Amino acid sequence: MEENILKIGKVLAQLVSMELLNKGIKGKKPSVSYIAQTSLKNVITLNILENTESIVMVKGIFTAYNLLNGDTDIEAVKKTDNIYMIDTIEADGHEYFNKSDCDYCGGDGQVECTDCDGDGQIPCNKCGSDDDDGLCSACDGDEYVYCDGCSGDGNYDCPECEGNGEIDDNEESIDIVYSTILTQNSEFVNEVKNNLGKYNSVNEFKTISDKYHNEIILIDNTPDTILFEDEWGGYDPNYVSVKLEDITLNHPRYRIQKNQFPKSVSIRAY
Repeated sequence: MEENILKIGKVLAQLVSMELLNKGIKGKKPSVSYIAQTSLKNVITLNILENTESIVMVKGIFTAYNLLNGDTDIEAVKKTDNIYMIDTIEADGHEYFNKSDCDYCGGDGQVECTDCDGDGQIPCNKCGSDDDDGLCSACDGDEYVYCDGCSGDGNYDCPECEGNGEIDDNEESIDIVYSTILTQNSEFVNEVKNNLGKYNSVNEFKTISDKYHNEIILIDNTPDTILFEDEWGGYDPNYVSVKLEDITLNHPRYRIQKNQFPKSVSIRAY
């Protein structure tokens, strides 16, 4: 396995070096994310990675990063012995009540007037709808008058939703983003554990991540909506902006994901 990892690492390192040279970029060390994206956009290396055992694929990308940062072949592969996968949930805003269609009016916001059965007018009470000579002062001979219950509209605002067509759900929701990152840096992992696990607060998570951004691959970033109390735990998003879900060592299975809109290729765990 180590031999295959090194071979892939060298191929990817050579590809990225040529890419940087063609762009006229000198003296700048690429991040592991840059290496991954460049490799996945190249037809030749994409084909190699797609036909490579998943854990070998990931370790090959990190090996390329290590080689480009001056490590020997042995050092470059050795550093990939442990690849960590970190799963987090980040709160995207504050809790809120979801809206759903009002059952009473079916989401229309209006209900049919029961006084006139939706006609907007009712028989004239004064003449009993029998004013053939047109002398009734109430209906002027029309035999019908506007319905007071709906002001002649035939409908009125739903009393349950006040005409909005929607009502608040009983439980609060919160928008979140599921994120998964890969790294070979144990210092980064330990710092995440110490800050997120101990205090159950991850407001510092991005600050921590920024310190090690060159050695991080973001492989998943999925928005979702969950229940605030049951699934988020009811913690104040001002205090807990990100929650640590899991840290996995040497996750065995990854896949290359091709997204049509926008057109991109990425690595995902499964």
